[in-house]
Amino acid sequence: MAQKLSQKQAVSIVVMFIVGTAMISGVAKTAEENAWISIILAAIISSPIYLIYANLLESFKNKNIYEICEIVMGKIIGKIVSIIFTFNGIYLSAILIRKVAEFMNITGLDGTPIMMIILLIVLASVYMMKKGIGVFGKWCQFYFNIVIIVVVFEVVLLTPIRELDALYPVLYNGMKPVLESTTYLIGFPMIQCAHLLSFINELDEKASYKKVFLYGLLISTCILIIVTVDNITVLGPTMFSSAYYPSYLTFRQLAVGDFLRRIEILSVLMFLIVGFVKYTSSLFSAVIGLKHVFNLQTYYFTVVPVAFICSILAFIAYEDSIEVDTVINKIYMPYSLVINACVPIIIYITYLIRRKLSLIHAQR
Repeated sequence: MAQKLSQKQAVSIVVMFIVGTAMISGVAKTAEENAWISIILAAIISSPIYLIYANLLESFKNKNIYEICEIVMGKIIGKIVSIIFTFNGIYLSAILIRKVAEFMNITGLDGTPIMMIILLIVLASVYMMKKGIGVFGKWCQFYFNIVIIVVVFEVVLLTPIRELDALYPVLYNGMKPVLESTTYLIGFPMIQCAHLLSFINELDEKASYKKVFLYGLLISTCILIIVTVDNITVLGPTMFSSAYYPSYLTFRQLAVGDFLRRIEILSVLMFLIVGFVKYTSSLFSAVIGLKHVFNLQTYYFTVVPVAFICSILAFIAYEDSIEVDTVINKIYMPYSLVINACVPIIIYITYLIRRKLSLIHAQR
């Protein structure tokens, strides 16, 4: 029997998937003090795509993206698209686990072999996936509340040292850097939620797909704006745009009097949680895709092989975080825009055309 997700659990997954590595590396850094504008624009542009995601799942109840592909596009084309989506999940998983492992290596586990950190994250993810999507949803809902508490905690404690003048002048360098950052944000991480279409289809009867995706987009946008504005007003636009982990540096400024310092450990834990959720979600997408492509009864048999393929790929394909980001900017971004946005749109338009033709044929 399929494990159902509640609406709150699904929203928690969407939010933590979007903020994921974006909270670790920072977002829209090219726009500097106008980064918050890029976040808002990216959310507005992405919202129609999210509605298409929701409409696809609403139109095909309890069907995931791989099953929908085959129903709408036909068996052969559907299988080809499913293979592309599956590879997309594997590729993204390798990128994500390397980014999270590099962050942990630099901030908390200095000197630990990067492969050891990768394997620890993989083992935790494999354990979670073996427990099933229902347990993953409950886990995400619980830790989502922790993430919100930490963000509120950050906002309150940073108030005395925040310099709001750092947000000005608005659009001093024009719209070009803002639009460049907006494009990057749309491709990574906004429309990556296409991966969630592989397992977020099983919702309670009272749940709404539109609410799941739009609430998730709204909450994650608010979190990214808050974190980004804090980074800019505490670090300054120049340091924000040049720092590799600006949010971590911002958290290092936190202190409660003279007795409570080194609070940045909270940021490390929070970033590990959201990064873990994003990695596990993309891995879910990959193994469910393999299950569909090879007509398997369950995805459990593919979890361990795929997880370790991703870990090996993450280890041998990239030297460090700089190379990972270069790959994201030069290779993954265009690929992400095509696969995660254009393909679902084409599937949905094809479905609408076929439904219209069926109605015309029925009337005759």
